Amino acid sequence: MSDVAFYFIAPRTLGITNLNKEEAYSYISSRVRLTLSSKSLKSQILDEQSFINTATRDHNNDLKVIRKLGAYWWDIIKKKTKTHTKIIRRLAHETNPEVRLNNITQLTQDIIQITEVNKSIWQSCLSLSNPEHRLNFATFLNYVNVCYIYSIKTNITNHTLNPNIEPEYASINQSLQKLTNNESYYSKKIRLNTELPNEREAEEYLVKISKLKKYFQSEMFVDTSNNKVVIKRLKEPIAVLSAIFAAICGFTVERVAASNWETVSRGGLYLMAFAIIGYAIRDRLKDRLKLIINNILSNYFPDNNIILETQSNKIGNIKEWFHITDSTKLPNSVQQLRYSKLGSKIDKYQPEDVMQLRCLYRTKLQDEIKNTGYAIQNIIRVNMSRYFENLDEAYKEIPAFTKDNDVISLQTRRLYNAYLIAEIKQKKKIIKNIAYKISINKEGVTHVEKLRLNKKTYST
Repeated sequence: MSDVAFYFIAPRTLGITNLNKEEAYSYISSRVRLTLSSKSLKSQILDEQSFINTATRDHNNDLKVIRKLGAYWWDIIKKKTKTHTKIIRRLAHETNPEVRLNNITQLTQDIIQITEVNKSIWQSCLSLSNPEHRLNFATFLNYVNVCYIYSIKTNITNHTLNPNIEPEYASINQSLQKLTNNESYYSKKIRLNTELPNEREAEEYLVKISKLKKYFQSEMFVDTSNNKVVIKRLKEPIAVLSAIFAAICGFTVERVAASNWETVSRGGLYLMAFAIIGYAIRDRLKDRLKLIINNILSNYFPDNNIILETQSNKIGNIKEWFHITDSTKLPNSVQQLRYSKLGSKIDKYQPEDVMQLRCLYRTKLQDEIKNTGYAIQNIIRVNMSRYFENLDEAYKEIPAFTKDNDVISLQTRRLYNAYLIAEIKQKKKIIKNIAYKISINKEGVTHVEKLRLNKKTYST
């Protein structure tokens, strides 16, 4: 069981508290799927190789196995791309010769391994008897591999790792060129149209790739259904009880008013006034009681309970709690992280609002899924366009001094910094914190930066 709490901390200018809880929660959506766990890339290489070898050897034109093979390769390449990008970035700044050599060796060996595995997958693709299945698999496979090759080559260029000038990078360049040559050979062998001479063909290709992604990843999709949680079932009874209690209070006020003022009012004027006051109190008290009871219950009962299923087999559930609050009500561990580690001292004096989403994961994956190194991935999306409307114009003119002591006007972007902090717990103990700084303006998100945290922060 994993407990993950997300805190989106933003300037009050965004107007987060302008929306009620139900409306703000409706702007959050999630998509759950199976994905290759990061652990499998480090410690389950043999299991990966075993699965791929089995699938490429014994697929017997089984479309289900082929789709799973395509999805598996796509996940591996995505993970490898991220890992290799980090290695290239480190190489651009690393000065220790031994560390540089280890990084170069690791990257070279990984590319060689990708080339060999890719070769066996292409051979499996060519052996498919159905021409349509063969073409679909080849198109998707070519797209995945070309994305990887382009990403690595671009990163090498951007970080000025020139194999022609620095001989130590020659092994990386040679292994990458071999992968490129193999990909070109197989795409020509199956007669793929890899050239996109005009915009129309590029658009059609993009549409096809989008469909193929869903087609091959369909074996990894997780079906979700919302189970009606207790707090939603109690919504009507809470409203009724609040109305009854408020009516009793209002009636009491009216009776007290009548007994005290009936002899004084003579014409009933004061009695009428206190009756109106009692009615108003009753109405306001009903809404207030309803809000208080809902807030109390929301701490114990989730706002949503998502049931997870794969191929009609239940594999777990996700319980969600959603709250809108301000920065003064953040947990101590998150407050310390926000104002001691991520910001300056003056940030404490800036009013900030908080959207908090807590997800409690309970999963029981089948052995078939576990053995292939897969885990649950929950992609959470927040529609921020509603909040961007409250921001000032994206650009602002500011006066500035020149070197000649002249005053000029400069146009600069007006940015607001928001922070996304994730606190991950297992057995009620914080095991990890993750934080991002998000720069935004009226036009949208301009920059996202992952922040480095001190490991001591995890134990706070």
